[in-house]
Amino acid sequence: LPVITSSIGAEGLHAVDREHLVVADEPQVFADSVAEVCTDDQLWRSLSANGQGLVERVCSPRIQKQALRRLLGASEPAEIAAAPQR
Repeated sequence: LPVITSSIGAEGLHAVDREHLVVADEPQVFADSVAEVCTDDQLWRSLSANGQGLVERVCSPRIQKQALRRLLGASEPAEIAAAPQR
């Protein structure tokens, strides 16, 4: 599904407006963007495909696990599990 969000909702995603999602901060612009995406099949398909690709590159469970391991300074899941509990 295509995504329409505010600039705050898009923070940290490294998304390009109208390539991966649509950013709309004002209520009327948001509503107009929803109407546009719902009536433009090419835009719907493009945002859907590009947005899904972005999520897989930035937010997938595999990517998030890698980021967590880097944050914790561990390279193996066993090292995380063996860490002392506080």
